[in-house]
Order: sequence, then C-alpha cells, then structure tokens
Amino acid sequence: MTEFLDQNVDVHSQTREAASPVAQPQESKLDQTIRQFEIEFGRMISPIERQMIQSWFTVDHYDAGVIQLALREAVLAQVYNFKYVDRILLNWQRMNLKTTLQVERYLQQ
Repeated sequence: MTEFLDQNVDVHSQTREAASPVAQPQESKLDQTIRQFEIEFGRMISPIERQMIQSWFTVDHYDAGVIQLALREAVLAQVYNFKYVDRILLNWQRMNLKTTLQVERYLQQ
C-alpha cells in the first residue's frame, strides 16, 4: 500500500514540475500577445480572434510591440474590439510606421 502512495506522490510531483514556468520554454511572442489581449479585454479570446492576432504576425508582419501599442490605444479609448485594433494597425501601416519607436514618436506628436 505504501508503494502505491509513493508512486502516486511521484506522479503528482512530476506533474507539478512539468507545469512549473521554469520547466517550460519561453513563451512565444504570439502567446504573450494573446495573453495580453485576454488580460486587457477581461475575457478569453475566441479562436477567430486568436487567428486574427496570428495573421497580424504571419501575414501582415507587425512587430509584437506595435500590436501591443495598438492594444494600448484601444484600451485607453475604452474600445475592447479587435476590429478597432486592426484599424489602428492599418492606419499606422499606411503612415509607414513599422517599429515601436516610430509609433511612440507619432503618438507623442
């Protein structure tokens, strides 16, 4: 009986070790951005919204910092909407603002 309990404890400690942040590789920029949207919007994002964020990285090639600045602008305007964030990103792209430094300089003006 004690052997069974010892094995059970070993399994649980291994599970905890695997779930610890130290054991996992660094979170990708996509995952960090998704988590930031969930925190700021106060809800879990949908699979379609996840695809939209992913396309900002893979199709539109936006920098993670630029996406986070667009999210910040949306939150400051109290508009918790992906289409609004997308329009911000499109406007910045039309103005040829590609880096966080360029966007920050634009926002300061």
